[in-house]
Amino acid sequence: MGALLFSDFLFPFEAISLLLLVAVIGGVMLTRPCSRGWTAGFLMPTYAYILVSLALFFVGTAGVFLRRNALIVLMSVELQLAAGTLALLAFSRALGDQRGHVFAFFVMAVAAAEAAVGLAIVVSVFRTRRTVSLDDVNALKG
Repeated sequence: MGALLFSDFLFPFEAISLLLLVAVIGGVMLTRPCSRGWTAGFLMPTYAYILVSLALFFVGTAGVFLRRNALIVLMSVELQLAAGTLALLAFSRALGDQRGHVFAFFVMAVAAAEAAVGLAIVVSVFRTRRTVSLDDVNALKG
C-alpha cells in the first residue's frame, strides 16, 4: 500500500496538503484580533476568505466526483470539510459572534472521525481485495 501511495498519488497528496495548509493559515488569520497589533493594517475582507473557501470546496467536490481512488476521495471530503470550517470562521468573525468557532471545532472532530473510520475501511478493503479503486470495490461483501 505504501508503494501505491508514493508512486502514483504523490502529487495529489502534495497539492491537497498545500490547499489544507492555506485553509489552516486562513483560519489562524481569522482568529487574530484585528483592533490592535500587526493585523490591524492587514485585515482582509470576508469575501476573500469566502472565495478561498469556495475554491477549496469546488476542488474537493471535483475530487469526489472525478477520482476513482478511495484515498483521493477521502482527501477530497477532508477538503470540503476544511472549506466549510473556513467559511464558518469567516462569517463568525464578520458577525462578531463566537458560535462559529464552536461549530468549527465540531467540524474538526467530525473530520478526524471521518478520516479514522474511512482509512480503516480502506485498509480493510485493501487487505481483502488488493485494490483501493472504487470501480473495483462496489460492494462490501466478503
